Amino acid sequence: MASSISTKENGFYGLITIVSAELKLLAADFRFLCEKSINIARCIKRQNELYDIVEELQRIFGISFTINFLLSSILICFTAFMGSISPDPLSLIFSAIFCLLTMLQIFIQCFFGQILYDASGNLNDSVYECGWESMEDKRLKKLIMIIIMRSQKSAVFSLFGFWKITLEQFQSVSF
Repeated sequence: MASSISTKENGFYGLITIVSAELKLLAADFRFLCEKSINIARCIKRQNELYDIVEELQRIFGISFTINFLLSSILICFTAFMGSISPDPLSLIFSAIFCLLTMLQIFIQCFFGQILYDASGNLNDSVYECGWESMEDKRLKKLIMIIIMRSQKSAVFSLFGFWKITLEQFQSVSF
């Protein structure tokens, strides 16, 4: 059972790494858009595909990771409370170790969420900085503006659509 959960999480983290790398490659394409006249339609299609993949991953894994995140947060609070009221030093040590391991689990989720969030933000910056405002083709300018608007909504995983799974979220949960 534990190995299947670990395998699922490792697969998820592998997919996040691949999508983040693809977003970084797309950002590089956009960065040199004006210099090399890369096919803009291909870039737009690729951006939409990557955002669709992120949405699909959120749909598939979102409930599982939300439950995991919330239960881990509750366990941290409960274990810290139990460790604080226990007079036994050994119990305090075990509680501290358990809290640290549970925080590590949340940290790993947030770390990979941050990788995706950063790659998405990098794409937005690259599109904006490609020099689109100096292009003479008005149709191309409009397409770039659409891409900029699309990329302003970062590709990020969330809990119930409210909290982003990023290192900032980890900091708010653990400290």
